[in-house]
Amino acid sequence: MENRDIKKPLRLLLVEDSVSDAALLEEYILSSKVWDIYLSVARTLEEAVAHLKDNYTDAVLLDLTLPDSRGLDTVLNVKKTTSDIPIVVLTGIDDEKTGIDALRIGAQDYLVKGQVDGPFIIRAVDYAIERKKAEEAVRLSEQRLRLSLQAGKSGAWEWDILKNQGWLSPETYELFGFEQEMQINSENMLLAVDERDRDKVSYLFSQCIATHTSPQMEFRIHHPLYGLQWVMISANIIYDDADRAVQIIGIVMDITERKQIEQERENTIEFLRIINKSTTTRALVRGALSFFQKHFGCEAAAVRLKNGEDYPYFETKGFPEEFILQENYLSSRDLLGQTICDKNGEPVLECMCGNVIKGLTDPQLSYFTQHGTFWTNSTSEFLLEKGTKNEKGRIDCNKCNVKKYESMALLPMRIGHERLGLLQLSDRHKGHFTVQLISSLERLVNYFTVAISKFRSDEALHESKEDLKRAQEVAHLGSWRLNVRKNELTWSEETYRIFGSTRGAPQNYETFLDKVHPDDREYVDKKWKAALHGEPYNIEHRILADGRIKWVRERAELEFDRNRTLTGGFGTIQDISELKEVEEQIKNLAKFPSENPYPVLRVLADGTISYGNSAADGLLKFWNKNIGEIVPDDWKSLIDEAIKTNNNILKEETLEKSVFSFTITPIKNSGYINIYGRDITEYRNSQKELRKTNLELEDRVKERTRQLEKIVEVLQREIIERTKAETKLIENQEKLRALSSELIMVEERERRQVATHLHDSIGQLLAFSKKELGALIKIAPDEMKGSLQEIWEFVRQAVEETRTLTSDLSPSTLYAIGFDAAIEELAEDSAKKGKFTYNFRCDLPQKTLMEQDKILFYRSIRELLINIIKYSQAKNVDINVEKINHKIRIVVKDDGIGFNVKDLDVKKGKSGFGLFSIQERLETLGGNLKVHSQKGKGTTVILTAPLSKGKQRKGV
Repeated sequence: MENRDIKKPLRLLLVEDSVSDAALLEEYILSSKVWDIYLSVARTLEEAVAHLKDNYTDAVLLDLTLPDSRGLDTVLNVKKTTSDIPIVVLTGIDDEKTGIDALRIGAQDYLVKGQVDGPFIIRAVDYAIERKKAEEAVRLSEQRLRLSLQAGKSGAWEWDILKNQGWLSPETYELFGFEQEMQINSENMLLAVDERDRDKVSYLFSQCIATHTSPQMEFRIHHPLYGLQWVMISANIIYDDADRAVQIIGIVMDITERKQIEQERENTIEFLRIINKSTTTRALVRGALSFFQKHFGCEAAAVRLKNGEDYPYFETKGFPEEFILQENYLSSRDLLGQTICDKNGEPVLECMCGNVIKGLTDPQLSYFTQHGTFWTNSTSEFLLEKGTKNEKGRIDCNKCNVKKYESMALLPMRIGHERLGLLQLSDRHKGHFTVQLISSLERLVNYFTVAISKFRSDEALHESKEDLKRAQEVAHLGSWRLNVRKNELTWSEETYRIFGSTRGAPQNYETFLDKVHPDDREYVDKKWKAALHGEPYNIEHRILADGRIKWVRERAELEFDRNRTLTGGFGTIQDISELKEVEEQIKNLAKFPSENPYPVLRVLADGTISYGNSAADGLLKFWNKNIGEIVPDDWKSLIDEAIKTNNNILKEETLEKSVFSFTITPIKNSGYINIYGRDITEYRNSQKELRKTNLELEDRVKERTRQLEKIVEVLQREIIERTKAETKLIENQEKLRALSSELIMVEERERRQVATHLHDSIGQLLAFSKKELGALIKIAPDEMKGSLQEIWEFVRQAVEETRTLTSDLSPSTLYAIGFDAAIEELAEDSAKKGKFTYNFRCDLPQKTLMEQDKILFYRSIRELLINIIKYSQAKNVDINVEKINHKIRIVVKDDGIGFNVKDLDVKKGKSGFGLFSIQERLETLGGNLKVHSQKGKGTTVILTAPLSKGKQRKGV
């Protein structure tokens, strides 16, 4: 109070309806000589509210009983008018409780009328003003703290370790998604932590408490609204004088966004690795789909890529085969199977996939993004709300919904205006996607699209190169490129073939000239040098290739720099050897008359032979005609037809031992025809040989066919007989299995009968004898007690042996309690005998095993444990029983001395009757026994057998 500025006047409002009380209080207040006081008085709440609205006031002295307001409501009404002015409540002598209640709802102090004087009132008012200022400062500080925490997505928390009670700021409640009424203790807090991180969180706090370090860590929580979230906590631990940790104070921060960014960065790096490792479009898409399934947890993923006018599935993972077959293509088709096109000539693509690919999306709608992605967390709700059409086109996703796919995302794959296809992700669970997840997917799909575009371009280029290579092969046309600076000549594969050179062998102009025929080298070199001065290079010449002469045609386009210096060139070379041969034949045919080696005649329109070269003598002799005479009638008819139709007519004749083909060629408007002959003897002989060969082959084929038919007939009989034998064998095996199972049951019934007889007769007699001997020992003379004691011990051992034998013959636990308990008891007894530690685990559902199964598997495990006791010297034994599909799998493993499995011959029974018996019974039932062991590394025995089907047999 000493620090108050006394020069500043103190403005007070006294709200009191009692005139006498108001006068007395006014006298007390104004009697102060320390401060300048301006005092206003209001008789009602209405007057007080009006004064506070219009006048500055430092504090209010408030009576709670007014004509228009009573009790605590009076305080509340004043606070509604002005919440930043301190209120000092005035109460009666007998109403202190009301004053205390007023403090709880916001009053700064209360005074009891009749117990105060002037200085006391002023001091109380001054304290109230200072407390109000302090409260306001605290409020502003807390507000700033809350705003800071909210801005940083953080919250504060405290923990009383001894009481196991916590305090959380409102931000922390919101961050964890807790209800305000939730009890804050360690158990409830840990339940919010993801189960994968709970042990880590508990261990960290215990370690920090033990080592006096400050805990700081990141972990996952499950928010009831937002699902999996990441948080980071930082805290300080407070210890008492006894060095006990008593309290933890810390903050918690939402780092989900940072973790998402980190995860997206890691995903991007991994995805780019997949792209870099891929060598083909197929490999890239397969790797990408596996990536999307793994990191985004979708049940099914697929990629559609453009193929012609449609976008079929290029690769899928997780979709049923019938769905793929049904939904593979998007193009609408008419009744004739033809693609339906829109008014712009583009094919109509069905369903939402078609909309996304064609860009018929609206980012104003909640289920489309700016990038053109469609996504929904419930196709059922989407269809119910939106129907199947909108102004943009078809938006149905019925077909996916029919297959129970609720969550679905369709992400377009576009580069500029080029539409490559889309990525489809689907899951049968609702609520799979989030806005952040879709954004992350879109960024990855951008990389994916660019990579696919590059791969497809490279593959198209490779395909074009292959097509070019194939075209060169077909046309016998090679290519070459010259690099003058390096003096390198690069040839295509076909060029190497034309020249008969080894592919990849280095080439240059000199090596090329070496391949040119010696008679043509000077000509080729001359033409090449002329081309260096700008003349065209288009020549034909001979080369020497594969030991023979070939004709080639070369063309080239040379490249020069600004100084007209040759820098390189490109050219083609074509093998025209066949063309040259044809030209030679044509040339020979065109030699008329005397130079032609084949018959050539000229016949006038009336049939008169006007000319024939020397090669035509054979035909004239065959006709028995001379120059100037008329050709035979059959030839005259052909000549007349040729002149009339103005078409060539072919006719063959055998002249002595040679066959000739004659072409009757009319010469238009000349009045004659020319006859050109060509020797086709070799051709006809080859045809005869070919026909003869074909006939021989046909005969051989017929004979071979008859042989094969006989062989097939024999094989069919053998197959039928073998099928019958196999069927009989299967039937016998089934019978054998049934007999084996029955044998086990019969054997077990005998065992139980013997065990029952031992227990009920011999066991009871021995037990009774032991009891009677015990009683006799007590009353027998001392000289007989020693002998009786020995007899009693023998009887006791007989009782134990009988019980053991009874248990070995038929374990009562197996029938009374069950398989698990019987194996547990067996393992415990064996562990005592073999002095080893055992671990038994059984993951069989209730009522899995039928009686015959229980017996077989119990006997098998017992035999294996006996072997361990006898031979293994093991310290630890594991017994694991589990059901896999319709089979039972039993693994018995020990860490004993082991042995060489090659020395074990279970099939021949050399390993002992026990393992041999197990193996035989398992094989009879369709099972098997495997033994894995090495000396010094223990032994593992695996028993596998199908579980019995049908009802259990009675009698066991």
